[in-house]
Amino acid sequence: MGDCKHCGEKAGFLRSVHSECADLYAGGRRAMVGRATEAAMGRAPLSNLPQELAAIAAANFVPQEQVYATLSEGLDAAVDLFFEDGLLTQQEEQRLRDFMGHFSLNRGAGADALARLTQGAVLREVCEGKLPSCPYSRADLPFNFQKSENPVWAFFNVDYYERRTRRIRQGVSQGVSIRVMRGLYYQPRVFRSESVERNVTEHVDAGIVAVTDKHIYFRGQEKSFRIPYARIVSFDGYADGFSLVRDAQTARPQIFATGDGWFAYNLVTNLAEEK
Repeated sequence: MGDCKHCGEKAGFLRSVHSECADLYAGGRRAMVGRATEAAMGRAPLSNLPQELAAIAAANFVPQEQVYATLSEGLDAAVDLFFEDGLLTQQEEQRLRDFMGHFSLNRGAGADALARLTQGAVLREVCEGKLPSCPYSRADLPFNFQKSENPVWAFFNVDYYERRTRRIRQGVSQGVSIRVMRGLYYQPRVFRSESVERNVTEHVDAGIVAVTDKHIYFRGQEKSFRIPYARIVSFDGYADGFSLVRDAQTARPQIFATGDGWFAYNLVTNLAEEK
């Protein structure tokens, strides 16, 4: 017989937890994250939050070492809620930064939230017609930027794809069935091959994408290019990146898997609208 990992009492044959203890733990964890989320959104004071979380943890079999983790989870949930209605306002950003500073979540567990806050601030400024300061210096990026343009953002480890048309030979056989005798058929067939066009998406390279107020740059091992916004006909967004089509007669989609499609797509489309 095993002991319940929450209360320490006998759990029964081949069991490691009581169902009621598991329910208490799960409910307590949800309550703690909910309190942290409310505080991160500025709807509850920060001063007594640690004591509240500790009390909930003690009453619901939540180990005290998990209290800090619920602060981080509450922060992430608050960021999601603030982004649900579109852009992150300055007031919302400040509330989140106050929460992060109060509980020292600026690094480690809060790194993802901090990155999203930075992205939210960049998008807000771009949408307001302002030029945000790029977190990367020109010296950090392997591009020959024009003197009159300003870097806004850079994406690293980007997979670059191109949509291409490939012509292949495909075998086809034709014929009809001829009855020879009862229950026996003979089917003479003629084999031939024909040319067929297929649209395929091919991985071309991997590298760095830099976005400025005038161009989109790419540099990989095999390819390097610069695309002015004025030469882009359309954009399309994906969960993990974006694609564009240039203004050219034979242009086909060029796809950039940046890892953060929502931010990348909104950034390039809003910068392009300014041109």
